Amino acid sequence: MILDWQSTLDLIMTISSETGSNQLSLNKEAISDDFFKLSTRIAGGILQKFINYQ
Repeated sequence: MILDWQSTLDLIMTISSETGSNQLSLNKEAISDDFFKLSTRIAGGILQKFINYQ
């Protein structure tokens, strides 16, 4: 589950190293509800990780 920046980075690196893919599709259920609350700033941090690590 995507809970914070670190779990996102772990997921990105695992998928990249195991599959060689740089694309990811997630169900809404795999993302913490806090992601959708902009005041937590989690969405911005997570999206920045996706941008930085392609």
